[in-house]
Amino acid sequence: MRKPKDWGQPCPNPACMHSRRMKLGNVSAIATYLTQSGKRRIFRCHTCATPFAATRETVFFDLRTSEEKVMMALKMLLVRVDLTGIGLVLGVTEETVLAWLRRAAQQAEALNRHLLRNLPVTQVQLDEMWNFIARKHACETDTAGESLPDGEDGRQWVWVSVAPECRLMIAAVVGPRTLDTATEVVAATKARVAGIPAFFSDGFTCYLAALIAAFHVVTTFARTGKRGRPRLPRCAPHPDLVYGQLVTQKKQGKLLTLSTRVVLGAARLTHLGFTISTALVERVNLTVRQALAPLVRKTSSFWKDRERLRQRVVFFQAFYNVARPPMSLRPPLPLHERTRHGAMCPRWRERTPAMAVGVTDHVWTFRELLTAKFEPLDSQSIRLTVSIGVTSAVVCTYGCGDGRIAPTRCAVIDGVLGDRCSQCPVCRTPPATAGSARSALVAKSRPVSIADPDGFPRSRTTPRSWTRPCGDASPARCVPCAVKAR
Repeated sequence: MRKPKDWGQPCPNPACMHSRRMKLGNVSAIATYLTQSGKRRIFRCHTCATPFAATRETVFFDLRTSEEKVMMALKMLLVRVDLTGIGLVLGVTEETVLAWLRRAAQQAEALNRHLLRNLPVTQVQLDEMWNFIARKHACETDTAGESLPDGEDGRQWVWVSVAPECRLMIAAVVGPRTLDTATEVVAATKARVAGIPAFFSDGFTCYLAALIAAFHVVTTFARTGKRGRPRLPRCAPHPDLVYGQLVTQKKQGKLLTLSTRVVLGAARLTHLGFTISTALVERVNLTVRQALAPLVRKTSSFWKDRERLRQRVVFFQAFYNVARPPMSLRPPLPLHERTRHGAMCPRWRERTPAMAVGVTDHVWTFRELLTAKFEPLDSQSIRLTVSIGVTSAVVCTYGCGDGRIAPTRCAVIDGVLGDRCSQCPVCRTPPATAGSARSALVAKSRPVSIADPDGFPRSRTTPRSWTRPCGDASPARCVPCAVKAR
């Protein structure tokens, strides 16, 4: 029997049961139409009967300009061409190019959010690049001469965190050179890496406080029963945190001394055998400066708006990670794969930082970067096996991971990590611990109704021991009460 083709298109209707979920067999192609960029397809969701175009939720959606011109303009933004030059070559206005850039930046943020997760990196190098917006000296500054956090002029720095073993740009943040911005870039790096890597930076003092705020352990002290105030909890750096600094001293632009300093985790740094260095992040800084025209030193095409700077940096980050293979990562081709193509005989295999870290398996094309679609993170289920006598069931947080909603003996566990567990409204039984969800009984289930928003919890965190029968819109009850109600 012929199987329908899986187009990999999500349904854009937010009221649909399969909204923004892919590879469920609910989308099929129904027609085609011609545009300036060629033939495009129209799809339909069989669940909600919603038709939509293939370019829906992409950079090219509802644009009358051809895709080739849009891609050419966005490519020129990444190869040190200013807005005036792009408008002169392509015959478009600067406002049009900035509108395309805004769409590309939103696409890049979605790509970074889905690909850069649980990265297996062991080292992270931190650094910041000087730049300014509108003028070098802001109208309103703080005591250190830096621009205010919400300022639109003056000095604005591009903060970058890079994994040296795979040349991956983990995070890129735009802001003044303050502790708040350092905390933001460290927090963004922590959210995307697995475990606690070793951190290296220059001698900027704010990185230490930002790292301790992100990686720390809190020690609490029991009450002694004696008079006086109880001892306050103590916050200390995590035992596995390693932080080293490469301190430079300059005079009149000339380097005088270069020294290393181990700030945290000296014993673990010796055990790991890493060398304190910021060479890779400095090389990435040079790549970014040579790629973006307003970051070039002594240029007249400086930034006029902070949001445009952030959009352009985020777009370049996504392009650098998945579509720009550096020469330092390319492995040699085996002899039997070195086939000649005319006068060219390639000896190397191209590899991007995303391929080196293992989040993708190929070099992305520029069009693929602008049209990639992803499922929302909260629709990816967390499945736990729960024993009910001799029967096992699947406990999920968003329907079921196999694409079906509420199969036999499926219970939706309510709760978010950190929420206060309330008592059962029927019997006033206090809740059990959060870890008892694995052994909780599961109530009988019915198919989840799309009219019941409570049947679709959005949490991916540790569930509580409360269960709610699928499709039941009543308040959450404990398991015995839920069974009696059925």
